[in-house]
Amino acid sequence: MKIFPLQARSPRSGRHPAKRIGMAVAIAAATACAMVAPNVLAAGDDSAASSSSHSTTGMKIRDATITTKAKAELIGTSGLTAGDIHVKTRRGIVTLTGSVPDEQQRTQAVGVVKQLDGVRSVRDQLTIRPK
Repeated sequence: MKIFPLQARSPRSGRHPAKRIGMAVAIAAATACAMVAPNVLAAGDDSAASSSSHSTTGMKIRDATITTKAKAELIGTSGLTAGDIHVKTRRGIVTLTGSVPDEQQRTQAVGVVKQLDGVRSVRDQLTIRPK
């Protein structure tokens, strides 16, 4: 069987793991925004119910943005193993769950997220699991 040059090497084999994670974060953010955005357009009337729905939708969009920025910053921080850190945001309060190898990385992860615009506070629920 003859192997053609394009078949000899898989195009995915040369990718860096951090780039794959970054792409996954970008896709997740786009999906979250697409799910929330139709509600923004539907809240066009001036009723009281619409205004409360509108503020909730705006908060969801801000929370999704903060979550995406936090994940991107954690992945982009050198010396930090961010693959096992999970991020959730509700009303500007970011919750970090998952595990890190040591206390230094735990402190670094919390510090990185605290610096982001829109973050009111950070709940640190990270556990330390040496690798």
